[in-house]
Amino acid sequence: MIGTSQRLVARWYKCLCSYVGLMMLLVVGSIIPSCGSVDCDVKPVRFRLVSFAADWVQITGEVALNDQVDIYEIASYQPSSGGIQYDSLAIRTANVIEGISLNSANKADWGLNPLMACSPATSFDTLEDIEIISDNDYDAAHPAGTNLNDIISIRRATFKDGLPIPAVILGFEVDDQDLLFTFDKAPDQSLSHNLSITYVLLDGIKLSQALPEIVIQP
Repeated sequence: MIGTSQRLVARWYKCLCSYVGLMMLLVVGSIIPSCGSVDCDVKPVRFRLVSFAADWVQITGEVALNDQVDIYEIASYQPSSGGIQYDSLAIRTANVIEGISLNSANKADWGLNPLMACSPATSFDTLEDIEIISDNDYDAAHPAGTNLNDIISIRRATFKDGLPIPAVILGFEVDDQDLLFTFDKAPDQSLSHNLSITYVLLDGIKLSQALPEIVIQP
């Protein structure tokens, strides 16, 4: 009787070991194929905006990127006393971002979500608003100190088609691509402007840059 009990215990023990071994193989097997099909190097899962630079550029023409999309040709612009027409003018910003290590996230995800462990989705700081303000009157609806963002369009890189800032800015992710801002409306008259551009992040942080004085013509 004792011998029979010992044999039953031994049999159950073998079954238990086999089950545990099978589960381990399934876990390891699910991780290895995922890592073989994607880049498994540890990369930042999150990027934060450190700073940005802003300058004036001149729109010198348009070219076709493909059958459906046109892009602007641009050149650096140094403001002159004669000024520049509003629809030939743009603000270009270049963002400086910094990666945050994923080490802790990898430890938490190991064995649970192999795809995330091997190739995590990246995220960036998001904006609540962009403020573009002049020290002079732009038009009757935009006296000095008024946010001009409702008459300025934004796009990534040099794409011709943009959207008014208020239509897209909430939740807009700031990555390492340049942004281009263009004026959608002519000023009432040719005046000199000192403009500043401010990124307002969702966490309340504000980053600002002042642009060189410029004369904007209707």
